[in-house]
Amino acid sequence: MKRAIEPLKDAGIKIIWHCDGNIMPILDRLIDVGIDGLQGFQEECGVDFAKLAQMRSKSGDKLILLGSISVTITLPFGTVEDVKRDVERCIKIAAPGGGFVLAPTSTVGPDIPVENIFAMYEYGKKVKV
Repeated sequence: MKRAIEPLKDAGIKIIWHCDGNIMPILDRLIDVGIDGLQGFQEECGVDFAKLAQMRSKSGDKLILLGSISVTITLPFGTVEDVKRDVERCIKIAAPGGGFVLAPTSTVGPDIPVENIFAMYEYGKKVKV
């Protein structure tokens, strides 16, 4: 994998790895080969979001993180207030210092109430870092 992404890294391209499930057991190896960020990680599967927010890429930059509002728990089954609490939690954990994009953990399906989708994005614009 390192050989495959080396030309991209040489061109200055940041690599964001899509990772369903628990990425923690292989995270150090991914960083070692040049991964700059993660998308699709699932806390409900054992990912330590706070630890990810403190980690650095091989170049020394904060990891780029896209997430971490759950599409299997919070968005489909939570209330608007649950979504707001999770948005605030994610922003407070990962946004300081940059490199964070508030997003769902994966695809937003038809089982997710529209009001929860709107709450995630609208409240996310209001939360201060």
